[in-house]
Amino acid sequence: MKISTPQGLSRCDNRNIKAKTNQTSGGPENWFTKENLAQLGYKAFTFDFFVNWEKNIFIKTLWFKRFIDINISELIKDPNWKSLITKSLIDADGSANINDIYKFCDLHHLTADFVIFNEDNWAKDDPLIYARLKGDNLDLKVIYIEDLKDKISFATGRPFKIGKKGLFYSTSKLECHLSTSDTPYPGDADLILTDKNYNIIALIEFKKHNLNTFISEQKLSNYYPRPDGTKYRRLDMLRKYLTSTNLYTLYYTTDSRNITKIELNSYDQFELSEWDAIELPSPSDKSNQDEIINYLESCANFFKLKII
Repeated sequence: MKISTPQGLSRCDNRNIKAKTNQTSGGPENWFTKENLAQLGYKAFTFDFFVNWEKNIFIKTLWFKRFIDINISELIKDPNWKSLITKSLIDADGSANINDIYKFCDLHHLTADFVIFNEDNWAKDDPLIYARLKGDNLDLKVIYIEDLKDKISFATGRPFKIGKKGLFYSTSKLECHLSTSDTPYPGDADLILTDKNYNIIALIEFKKHNLNTFISEQKLSNYYPRPDGTKYRRLDMLRKYLTSTNLYTLYYTTDSRNITKIELNSYDQFELSEWDAIELPSPSDKSNQDEIINYLESCANFFKLKII
């Protein structure tokens, strides 16, 4: 039995088609890794989160998706299934990462829940595992897809649609399926960067720039309030909940130009807009550790600039 974290985006209508990436330079998923950031004394967190649209508030429960490679309906026949799941999750994530998630959530008064499912057969009435992290322990429950939809409906406060056709790309087939319903899976925070004590440095949204236009032309008003108004309103609600947090968008080219633009979008009492920005070279080779570390240092220096 193996548990894993979903990696990358695939098309909903054909899971064999992956989202476009630069095979040489890579992207944020190759640069902003926990291992790379740890070399600079930082920690990184990514998760799915809810906004209650009825009350316009951030919900303090974070979801962490995980795949499991066996049928859960068979697994739970074993009287020791809870111990087996717990061990597999710790083996997959590492005890240090599980501890980081708990300490981050504890400091910021959040709850961490893991949603564990078999990507290949959840639609065949195979149950899911819902696990709440409580210190060194996991409180595990068996749920079904309708239970999951009820949790989503309760958290969002009302039926919610993301479009007639749903998602085009996603990290799981489950998200694709739910995206055409009125209980879509919650969206994610691409990256929260913290210091070693879990104090937040930046909330970062990653956006590909795969057009031939200058990256300097990339800016929030291209996406907000349309077509990504909901995404940015959600991120800003999360930003406002997390004390002294700034929201940034990091635009990056997917071709050989290897350029990044980072734009500050909201901070303190200042609402979503195009505030300060910087352009810098992106890594040109995802296997060049020195280049990546230098890039991350430059990004972090911008995130930590005192805003006047």
